[in-house]
Amino acid sequence: MEKLTRNQKGFTLIEVVAVLVILGVIAATALPKYLDMGREAIMKVASTAIFELNTREKMKLMEWKLKDGEGAYPAPGATATVKNGDTVTGPDTRLGNEWNNNSAILSGQTILFQGKHVTFTRNAPSDQNHEPWFWTVSIHG
Repeated sequence: MEKLTRNQKGFTLIEVVAVLVILGVIAATALPKYLDMGREAIMKVASTAIFELNTREKMKLMEWKLKDGEGAYPAPGATATVKNGDTVTGPDTRLGNEWNNNSAILSGQTILFQGKHVTFTRNAPSDQNHEPWFWTVSIHG
């Protein structure tokens, strides 16, 4: 067995503890941000879905106005008759398999998406003849 001499290089216990403390502080500050990244990613995907739904609402409102729509603006999937006897169908609210197995999203519906509960809400405008309905989203859990 070799004898330790004074000239041997190595780390002291205090240096090792100091490094561990520094790594602990870094982990404590980075871990919450890392855990929140999943929620942020889901929020961005949900925001994209809301943008798509709101765009569809705007397009259908424009179609309804261009055909001289009168009466109630059509709800998603419903049909409204316009002045010349034509019909306008409300906006499509299907967002694909990842959201609702390619079924229509209903207002107030909560969907489990990647472990989070995502609620879609269709909101009435203040003036139904000049503004489209609009969708909002909230994430729980």
